[in-house]
Amino acid sequence: LASMWPGTVHGAEVLETNESALAELPARPAVLHVASHAIADDRDPYASHISLAPDSLADGLLHGAEIGLLDLDGSLVVLSACETVEGPLHAGEGLLGLQRSFAATGASGVLATLWPVGPSAAALVGFFYESLVEGDPPVTALHRAQLRMLENPETEHPFHWAGFVLQQPR
Repeated sequence: LASMWPGTVHGAEVLETNESALAELPARPAVLHVASHAIADDRDPYASHISLAPDSLADGLLHGAEIGLLDLDGSLVVLSACETVEGPLHAGEGLLGLQRSFAATGASGVLATLWPVGPSAAALVGFFYESLVEGDPPVTALHRAQLRMLENPETEHPFHWAGFVLQQPR
């Protein structure tokens, strides 16, 4: 991604971060891309977490409650990690997973996963960003990325592309 958008992304820096730095972003990013390991907890939505680098101020486990403290109003959040939609199902609320926590921050959209993803996720996300750079809205960019995965015999199986879903709460 950094090679696609060297230095900046529409005015936002491309950076690698840890939990503390994420909590203190100087400005809302246009796109927040999280490529990491995620753990979904089917009993407690706030126990679900994304693994980031620990530091002297934080354990490196970004939990649902901590996500809720972020100000991502208007940002597109891309969660390239396993099972980021997964969480407990509450009547009238739906699944309360990491995707839901990021949506509650005011994000304009959250791209998340329904099941474990493999190395092919990088190709899908790359195609997604190529379409965004060309000016497509996120829903069109995801659709185009999924179609490109279908064109390749090595990634045509739905495992490689169908687990990515886009939630646009607004």
